[in-house]
Amino acid sequence: MLRLENVRKRFGDQEILKGIDLVIENGEVVVIIGPSGSGKTTLLRCLNFLVRADEGNLWIHDRKVNLAAADRKTILEVRRSTAFVFQNYNLFRNKTVLDNVTLGLIKGRGTARGRAEEIATAALEQVGMKKFMARYPNTLSGGQQQRVGIARAVALNPDIILFDEPTSALDPEMVGEVLDVMKGLAGDGTTMLIVTHEISFAREAADQVIFIDEGVVAEKGQAEEVLAHPREERTKRFLRRLLPDSAA
Repeated sequence: MLRLENVRKRFGDQEILKGIDLVIENGEVVVIIGPSGSGKTTLLRCLNFLVRADEGNLWIHDRKVNLAAADRKTILEVRRSTAFVFQNYNLFRNKTVLDNVTLGLIKGRGTARGRAEEIATAALEQVGMKKFMARYPNTLSGGQQQRVGIARAVALNPDIILFDEPTSALDPEMVGEVLDVMKGLAGDGTTMLIVTHEISFAREAADQVIFIDEGVVAEKGQAEEVLAHPREERTKRFLRRLLPDSAA
């Protein structure tokens, strides 16, 4: 359903992505792990054109897109096929929960307000936030705000949802509620590409785990294979730091 080929990105003299290749099938949950600064978030942002890649191609539903040269029309078409869930929620503080979810439908998709509110209400119910839809973000916990962010993505009915460390800004007691929502999406067959350090979630929900280090894919495979029986020494070192009790 989605394929990346030779994605490269440089900031000044520093090469962040050094030729990333990736294939995601329809309905697949792919988790990206790796140390801070390895290029994980940059890869997601290049895919959604939040950052312009210097080189590389994207295939989405057999359409080839040059990530370095795509024009505005092509970028908008790719963005309509994707949705992004940010670390820090990125909700509009002066808008209600319902308005935050309908905004992309109304402004980005041209959906009539009545229909947009129906879609948004269903998405909020899916993530357990329907009863909060008249509230403002500053009255919600971090976990609740992130669930609104997920509802906003779900409402767009994208081909793939991109998650950039969706639990990293949360207090530990709020992490579980967000991961439970994501597990529900995985169970429903939602295609997802997720950057996270939540290894337990990866074990339970991921079809494929990719370990990125220093801008390259150092290891990839089925979740159990990579997390329990990594082949590469640098994958083993990373997992030992993250999970001190791991036998990796």
